Amino acid sequence: MNSGYVKVCVFIIEHNGLLLLEKRLMSKATDPGKVIFPGGHIDENEKPLDACKREIKEELDIECKNYKKICKLYYTSKEKKQERQEVHYYTCKIKSGTPKNLEAEKLIWIKPNQIEKLDLDVDRKALKKFIELKINQKIDF
Repeated sequence: MNSGYVKVCVFIIEHNGLLLLEKRLMSKATDPGKVIFPGGHIDENEKPLDACKREIKEELDIECKNYKKICKLYYTSKEKKQERQEVHYYTCKIKSGTPKNLEAEKLIWIKPNQIEKLDLDVDRKALKKFIELKINQKIDF
């Protein structure tokens, strides 16, 4: 375990060939106004996948299926006292519902090749890994 890291889960939701991003509210302590993949904190003693499922319901009011772990990366926020994060990336598909914007400024759908739309290098790295896994048929979409 990496002490001093806040654990977070991030979800790359694919639907009809597009990926879901959010533009964070300016009032958020971490990465305000940034365009990122949605995600949230992992509670103490919570497994990353369980946190992912919970956060998807809380932030978007949808249920997903076909969860696959993409990667684990480390990130240091420029705000919030240089908070260090252990980021668990998952991909999934929508099982039921339509994503509702419950916590962001807005939701944005992009094509997988629109990597420049992401503001954080850590998200760009995860997107590259997602594409690599998809090309190598390690994940099925």
